[in-house]
Amino acid sequence: MVYFAEYSRPQLRLGYLYLCHGMALLALAGIIGRFSPPGDFLLWGQLCLLALVLEWGFCLWPTTCHRRKTWQRSSWYFGFILAIASLITLLITPSVVSPLWRLLWLVVPGMATLVAWNKRRQWRREGVLLSIAALVGLPVCGLVTYDWEFLIGGSFTESSSWLFLTICWAIAGILMSINVRLLPLAHLASLHLAFGSALILTVAAQWSQAWTWLIVGSLTSALWWGLSHFLQRHRQYLGRLYRNASQQWGLLFAGSVALALANYCTEQWRYFESVEAHPEILVSSGILALVLFKKYGPKPQEEAFAMGAIALEGIVLEGARLQGSSPTAIAMVHFVLAAIFWQLQPKATALKTLTTWRAYPLIFTSLGWFWRWGYFETYTGLASLVAGILFLAIAQTYPKLSGFLRLLGFSGITLGLYEIVLFQMSRSSGGNLGDALILLAVVGIILALFYRSFYWLLSHQQKTEIYGIPLQEILTAAHLHWLIAASFKLLTLPYFLSTPPNLKILAIAVNLGLALYAFIQAQNSTNRASQSSDWWIYLGAIELTTTGIQARWMWTEIQSLDSVRVLLVSILALFIFQLPWSNLGWREAPWHRLAIAMPALCLTATQDASYLSLISISIVYLRLAQVQQNIRWSYISLIFGNWLIAKTLADFDLNQPLSYGLQIGLSILLIVQLDPSFKSKYQRKHKHYWRLIGSGLICLIALVYYQEFGITPALISLGLIFLALGSQIRAFLYNGTITLMLTGVYQLVILIDRYAFAKWIISLIAGIILISIAANFEKRRIQILSTLHHWLEEFSLWQ
Repeated sequence: MVYFAEYSRPQLRLGYLYLCHGMALLALAGIIGRFSPPGDFLLWGQLCLLALVLEWGFCLWPTTCHRRKTWQRSSWYFGFILAIASLITLLITPSVVSPLWRLLWLVVPGMATLVAWNKRRQWRREGVLLSIAALVGLPVCGLVTYDWEFLIGGSFTESSSWLFLTICWAIAGILMSINVRLLPLAHLASLHLAFGSALILTVAAQWSQAWTWLIVGSLTSALWWGLSHFLQRHRQYLGRLYRNASQQWGLLFAGSVALALANYCTEQWRYFESVEAHPEILVSSGILALVLFKKYGPKPQEEAFAMGAIALEGIVLEGARLQGSSPTAIAMVHFVLAAIFWQLQPKATALKTLTTWRAYPLIFTSLGWFWRWGYFETYTGLASLVAGILFLAIAQTYPKLSGFLRLLGFSGITLGLYEIVLFQMSRSSGGNLGDALILLAVVGIILALFYRSFYWLLSHQQKTEIYGIPLQEILTAAHLHWLIAASFKLLTLPYFLSTPPNLKILAIAVNLGLALYAFIQAQNSTNRASQSSDWWIYLGAIELTTTGIQARWMWTEIQSLDSVRVLLVSILALFIFQLPWSNLGWREAPWHRLAIAMPALCLTATQDASYLSLISISIVYLRLAQVQQNIRWSYISLIFGNWLIAKTLADFDLNQPLSYGLQIGLSILLIVQLDPSFKSKYQRKHKHYWRLIGSGLICLIALVYYQEFGITPALISLGLIFLALGSQIRAFLYNGTITLMLTGVYQLVILIDRYAFAKWIISLIAGIILISIAANFEKRRIQILSTLHHWLEEFSLWQ
């Protein structure tokens, strides 16, 4: 085969060479296997490594002969095969054998590095890559087949395993320093530092337990970043490679520690009571924070502030846990940090482009809110209050979230104050639910008045916003708190009806505060001509009304004024109507409407129709008609005056159908006579009809109910006739004449029905009268016709 390898045709010569080389190795293996004990894999692995050293040692022989170079190439390739064979035999060695024997395989990467050191081009590249593959494969494959429990349980089962890995990583680090120098690539430099990191972790595994690994990670990141800082002085290419790689590995370790800390903090937030405190967390967080400050202090970056926030959270959380602090105390610490960062941001102009730094106040405020959530303690209300103030303060920093943050801010302030009050109420004994609702209403009205006063002060300073909060939102918050207070006050009514409250003065103060707010809002409305300001006046009046009602329920002494309450309301209505509201800043219309409605509503609601009440209400509306110079307001006085007359007649048992008819009919006639709408000549027909209705109603009732003797309808009809003649009003003449005729006819019928002889006498008299009229008519026809024509002309001029 050697002959064929040397002297065969060129295209077959290389194949014969490889065949010859392989058969020689197989022959040697057969001879050794003849004399060696069976199943001794460790021996075979050692022999393979010895053959590999001889093969690759031959490759190191300097030569210029082409044939010898071909044989060296064959030795290089068969060395690969021997390396794989040795690895397999060492891996299948029984586990009772110490894994330290597998360290013999480090000869492979060592020889590969030696070949790469002495060769160029393809030899060097292949040697370096083979060395790296061997350095990575030995620790992994060796422990997979021997002891993998250290990766699962966190500790080695045998000291030999730890020593095995330590030696592997140490030699790998030495060889990689040569490999990177031979083949300077970025990923190879990064892999070199990976071996160094593995060595550090392996050494630390002997004493690290659970959370101690975070300290190791923080220190390792400090080591790599320190190396990066040291290598900044080296301008060579290799130095730049290691500087970049050390920065990446430092960032990797710092990020891993930060992720572990973030997971721990999340667990603490979810299971605060069950998770134990660990001093290692505090130490590792502190180290990480210091390392980040040292590394990124001159040139801050986003990732630094992201990891720094986690480190600071770990310091705060674990420090508070070790001190035995409650979640509320932890929340307060977060709020303090948020306030500090909010104050520092305007001064740190160099950091304004960093999003993470600008998010610090929001992050720590939100974390504080989360820590406070779910607890109800002494200071949880204060924590919510501080959170609300911080949300309002930092809202302008985040334009896209400003609306939502301001909503959280106002909500936090409200919830905080209510929590403080509710906690104090939960600690006290006695009282009833009505008193509790009164206290909650007090909080609402105080906030409403505070926001409203703040809005008034800023608007008078010609400001449109403060700390990015529009004044309109402050005003809206004031309105909402007024509504909350009014709702709580409304809920107290059922309890006040059954049991008088203990906080009587406070209940009245709440009602007065609600009314005062409504009147202030109506006075300072941005558009006084709008209907919204009118509604605020009505709401304030309703609150004052409920104040009076509640005061009467709570203090029975006030009930002595029940007999004159309508009079008092009437006097108040006149007072309201007389005040110059436009000069005081309000619109007059809603106040006048209130003054007009108050007496009637009071009388209707209380059903106190006494003489004094009816007289006072009548006087009120007469005065209103006089002040406004509008006669129609007197119609209301007319209604209550009729009510007064009817009550008087009923009290003295003088009820008669004609009295009611006179009240209605005369009222209609009075309205027709006084109302301005009937003054127009175009309304003469309607005026005539209404006069017919009014006077006709009186006459009709007189005819129906008073015809026994006919005196009452006769007097009424004569009175209407004389009134018609005096005032020249047709309606009165029509109704008077018709009523008189009907009365006469009815009486004649009665007389004839009762006295038959009277029928002949009446007929005789009627005949004589008719004959005389006819005789006189014939004599004075022209004079009578002239008189009738004159009367008709005069009658046409009547109303």
